[in-house]
Amino acid sequence: MINSVFGSLYPEGHDPANPNSVPDYDSWGPDLTMWNCKDWTIWHGALKKKLGKPHADKMWVEAWQAQSIGAEPIDCRSFDDSFREWAKNENLLDSLYWGLGKVIAKPIGTGRDIGTNIAKSTSWAIPLMAIMAMGYFLVMYAPKPRR
Repeated sequence: MINSVFGSLYPEGHDPANPNSVPDYDSWGPDLTMWNCKDWTIWHGALKKKLGKPHADKMWVEAWQAQSIGAEPIDCRSFDDSFREWAKNENLLDSLYWGLGKVIAKPIGTGRDIGTNIAKSTSWAIPLMAIMAMGYFLVMYAPKPRR
């Protein structure tokens, strides 16, 4: 539970570290207490400790999918790499998308995953390509021995 000098930063009954809590959904207008990506993962962990993974997953997915279209935490599924990685590890990634989100948001998240993986794998590719290019130019343009 996050505490400040003035007490909990979460409204009564919405502490994500408490498995008995109810998610604090994003509401219209400014909402300073809604759960962020990390809060959703904390709550899932608390649910797993209390209920076990199968029941925790079911309860968490039902709560996640109760969010309204346009709720800010829904962006976690497409734009927050650590949240997406957590969801993959928990086998919840496909459950993050329902309805129209499967058609629109899932390709965005998948595209980000592909881009991230390419960026990770090309860290060695650029120096290798440079070495190959130098080798090519040496072979093609080096003076040939005379016979």
